[in-house]
Amino acid sequence: MSVKLYDIFNKTDYSLTKTSLDSKYILSYDRLAWIGLLAILSLIFYQLIVYRIFLHSANQLPGPSMEWIPFSGNAKQILTTSLLECLTLWTKQYGNVFRYRALGYEPHVVIADPKLMKQILATKHEIFVKPLSTRKYLASRIGNGLIVAEGEMHRQQRKMLNPAFSVPMIRQLIPLMVTPIIELRNQWLEQVDSDKPVTIFALEAFRSMTLDVIARAAFGQNFQCLDHNEATRGHRLLEAYGAVHFMEPLWMYLLCFVYPWFRKVRDIPTKQNNKVKRALITLHKEALAMVEEALQRKSAGANISGVLGHMMKEIDDDTGRGLSTVELQHQCLTFLHSGHETTAVALSWTLWLLAKHPDIQHDVRKEIKQAFESEQAEILSYDTIHQLQLLSNIVKETLRIIPPVPVTVRTTTEDTLLGEHLIPKDTFVLLAPIITHRDREWWGDDAHLFRPSRWNEAPANNIDPYIYMPFLAGPHHCIGNRLVLTEMKLALAVLLKEFHFSEKPGFEPGIKHQITLAPKHDMQLLIQKI
Repeated sequence: MSVKLYDIFNKTDYSLTKTSLDSKYILSYDRLAWIGLLAILSLIFYQLIVYRIFLHSANQLPGPSMEWIPFSGNAKQILTTSLLECLTLWTKQYGNVFRYRALGYEPHVVIADPKLMKQILATKHEIFVKPLSTRKYLASRIGNGLIVAEGEMHRQQRKMLNPAFSVPMIRQLIPLMVTPIIELRNQWLEQVDSDKPVTIFALEAFRSMTLDVIARAAFGQNFQCLDHNEATRGHRLLEAYGAVHFMEPLWMYLLCFVYPWFRKVRDIPTKQNNKVKRALITLHKEALAMVEEALQRKSAGANISGVLGHMMKEIDDDTGRGLSTVELQHQCLTFLHSGHETTAVALSWTLWLLAKHPDIQHDVRKEIKQAFESEQAEILSYDTIHQLQLLSNIVKETLRIIPPVPVTVRTTTEDTLLGEHLIPKDTFVLLAPIITHRDREWWGDDAHLFRPSRWNEAPANNIDPYIYMPFLAGPHHCIGNRLVLTEMKLALAVLLKEFHFSEKPGFEPGIKHQITLAPKHDMQLLIQKI
């Protein structure tokens, strides 16, 4: 029996058996691969189409129909007009809570309801945070400082920085702030012919002036931006900011804003992207150099003035530590950008609106001159500048009509209810102050008009802070808003006292939305000595 069994096994063709088994296994692996691929494709199909188009709770909101181009959502309409125009049109069509679709059919929710905006910016601000991709983008340009921070980090930073922007601190800073303003006034006086007006490029001039203001007030330094000297830190910073903010085509910015994943395109080593990267390196290097220079002066016994000096002294009560060199660098980057660009843009629009309304310009000049005559000084005090009612109304009305930062974005960290609407985790939520600022429901039928006197009457004189929010609202509202308002009023007072501004025939500033809402073609104005 054993012999026969041995013979049988000995005669078995093992090679054929092995081949048969291998073929069987290979076929199984192919099937598994196809099943796996099909599962992946099914998941992608579910997430990109089934869930986004049919199951996402945002689909219950009204909104524009999808374009015929596959996976484009509403991208075609946004890119062929502008995001702000689309938001304005869609709000009129669908109300103050609606959704549109980004590339890949992803629903983006737009909120222009003040009660819901309060939930997003205040009540549930820890659930509605800036998207991670937005934070990374902002951090590369304005530092990982107060604007970018979220949660506990933001709370600690805010607590440490609040005293640096208090009213007593701003009072002390006024002499430093007004120096570059007077320097710009003197430069314009030299340009102006006594008989006829000359053209000025207001935005370019204000960018230099406001960067010098923030240098003196915040960092106790003189950047000499208004000197136009290539050897100065101010020139290097202006050149870097010019490359970072103004080289990128508008379509690229819109795509990156609406579709955060598209920002990877900025990593492609093109000539333009490389120039932007070099500019970002310059900004970070200059901010670090400013901090290191201040630390060296402090070690030598010098008193460091301004916001930077305060930040270097401040100790967090909870942690018992101050800001590190890198943290100071990032805060400097934050205040460098937010302290000059938005103010320069706002001042440019203010003069343009006054040029279009010479009667209002005449009245505010009269108010300003009376204040200067009463104080008998070259600069006005903090109290006096904020008591000028018409000047204050003009600033508020400009920031209502043309808010420097017209939209902001959030994303949800968990599923949450917003009013009666379920907002799933990771939903992109867009808030647009420019919509609530111009809504006739809140401002009346003349909401689209520049009328500073509206602030003397209802509803503007008691407007909800979640309707009018040029500096946002809630725990993340702009910490430097009082400083910005003071600087704007000081600059307008000094300049309007000496000059009359009028429109340049044939010039239209246009609008360029790249973080701020800046004039597309600088701001050309005619200026004449009073």
